[in-house]
Amino acid sequence: MSKPPDPKAALDHLRRRYKLTSFNAEFGRLAAKISVRSCQDTAFQSLCEHLRTWFPRTSHHL
Repeated sequence: MSKPPDPKAALDHLRRRYKLTSFNAEFGRLAAKISVRSCQDTAFQSLCEHLRTWFPRTSHHL
């Protein structure tokens, strides 16, 4: 399965299963480790393309 049919319900299930009270912090740690390069969701791909045009990579760092 490329994406759960109800992502919010899937996250709520994991939060309850592992009895996480501060799920936001755990989700942040998880999100930092997961790559979205192979995501097949067309809406997400479209968002990424728009963000790339709005914020192109530059060789200059602030």
